[in-house]
Amino acid sequence: MIRSLTGATVALLPVLLLAAPAGAAEAPVVSVELSDGVDEARDGDVLDYVATVRNEGGAPAAVTVTVTAPPYVSLDGEASWPVELAGGESRQFSISATVGEPAEKDYQVVTTASVAATTSPGTTLVRAVDADAIAGMDAPPSVRGLTETSGTMAGSPVPLILGGAAVIVGVGAAVFFWHGARRRATTR
Repeated sequence: MIRSLTGATVALLPVLLLAAPAGAAEAPVVSVELSDGVDEARDGDVLDYVATVRNEGGAPAAVTVTVTAPPYVSLDGEASWPVELAGGESRQFSISATVGEPAEKDYQVVTTASVAATTSPGTTLVRAVDADAIAGMDAPPSVRGLTETSGTMAGSPVPLILGGAAVIVGVGAAVFFWHGARRRATTR
């Protein structure tokens, strides 16, 4: 009886574990995009940034969106917004910035939008950058064209969970069939 119960428990284990990841789909999945609509900037230009933050998951997300710019760029107003996003919701935040005189080594105006969990200040979940070439400045050949405009929360656990569940199902099936073959062999 104990052997049969053990075999049944091992056979049911993968089914129980496959049911567990359903809650993972309810987690918030936050992404952010940042754009000013231009590809080139010069001293004196006013850039109008729009940061779009999305919660593509099923659970609400309490986050803070922060826009930062290089020291020679002056942001006009508050550049940090706390927000609660329901699952599937997105919000946009706008801020203008005035470009000052860049340092001689700078060839891009790189502005960043970061999203941090409100419950964990200082822990960045995701970030995006908008990079505009500075008029008259040449980028080194090794970095031309390597600018990002959006980001998404990295390291989703779903593939890992599904892969682990597949391994467990395989092991459970092998043990179940091995146990059944052994049981048939002892009854002959």
